[in-house]
Amino acid sequence: MSKKRSVYSPKRKTEIAIAAIKECETQSQLISRYNIHASQLKSWKQKALLSIERGFSKQTEKLAKQQAKLLSELYERIGHLHTQLNWLKKKHKIKCSGETYDD
Repeated sequence: MSKKRSVYSPKRKTEIAIAAIKECETQSQLISRYNIHASQLKSWKQKALLSIERGFSKQTEKLAKQQAKLLSELYERIGHLHTQLNWLKKKHKIKCSGETYDD
């Protein structure tokens, strides 16, 4: 019979990663305490450290500003295209309403 795969919540992963970063216990103790594999502990610890580093990086702020600017430009373009489409629809209705079609 196969062992059921464990699913950990983000909160639980954070708790385990923080315990690994603190290094109050050895890796072996943490593995047995939380009943996880060594590679999983290492992976969560690395992800946590990388996330912390990104949190203090100005590059994240710069990227957020660039994305906000791009989003603003795209919405402006969508509005412009929407206005053009409405104008073309209106113009087409005026043209078509004046014409008569003979079968």
